[in-house]
Amino acid sequence: MFVSCHFPLLVRLYLYPEYSTNTPEPNLLAADPLIADFLVAHPTIEDLRWYPIDQGLLFPKGLLPRLKRIQSNHRTAVSILRDPSLIQQRKMELISQICLGPNTMQLLETIDGSQLQELHIWRIDDELDPLRRVATLFPNVRTLVIPNFGSPFGYGSYSRSFVGVFLYNPCNVFTAWVSRTSASTA
Repeated sequence: MFVSCHFPLLVRLYLYPEYSTNTPEPNLLAADPLIADFLVAHPTIEDLRWYPIDQGLLFPKGLLPRLKRIQSNHRTAVSILRDPSLIQQRKMELISQICLGPNTMQLLETIDGSQLQELHIWRIDDELDPLRRVATLFPNVRTLVIPNFGSPFGYGSYSRSFVGVFLYNPCNVFTAWVSRTSASTA
């Protein structure tokens, strides 16, 4: 397995394991701590794409001091970004798959987001308020991805009328969703 190798100039690491989502292979679960050790041995990594299976995986302090771009699951991204020894040192450019809740908002308020240009939000717990705060914290964001935003635009129900909402799905396909409620009730 590649984790026994050393790449002294490694800047990007993209890991895409093959497994069934219903029954992850035990070897992949066992690989997560080895991959974490590989990350420790490669502090030059700036761009990480990895979705560990082990949701209880612990990361050591000082992991990936040069990190600028992270695409992972919420727990992994937040765990790595929350490192108090690096929280102000990293100049993040991309943060992916986070859920905007109170704890994550508190974290986002402490990181250096002056270089943040791309933010992928998996879920928003409190509809618009966290998103307004994100807009204030990260004015340089050029790409905002929100594939799962619950009831649209703060409306309590999908029965409100709105037309031409574009949703981004994980397959990089834009889908137009047009409400027919207003036409059918008019």
